[in-house]
Amino acid sequence: MLRFLCVGCVRTCSRLPACLSPRRWYDWAVQQAVLLLLLSGVSLHGCACASGLDRHTVRRWRDWLHERDQAFAFVLRSRWPELGRVADFNAFWRNVIDELTLQQAMNWLDRELVVP
Repeated sequence: MLRFLCVGCVRTCSRLPACLSPRRWYDWAVQQAVLLLLLSGVSLHGCACASGLDRHTVRRWRDWLHERDQAFAFVLRSRWPELGRVADFNAFWRNVIDELTLQQAMNWLDRELVVP
């Protein structure tokens, strides 16, 4: 794990590997699989059964993406204009995952925004 020294406060901090999402138990690949199911119209219960995750976890991930959609979409569309050709939430995020993967998109967003 990379460690950095802040010259301002003289404290060290660590940077997580790109495959891990900050402050979460599951890596981006697991979250991507669940979100793809949700974006394809599978119910919360169906996603929970298919993934082996709790329904509340699946709901939290869905709500997390919905709450941040506009900010995330704005930054991603400004970097990759071809993503802007779809206006529907589900179509946009399926397109993002097809073009970039969720991990790559979130790593890019983490440079511009705070991705919890």
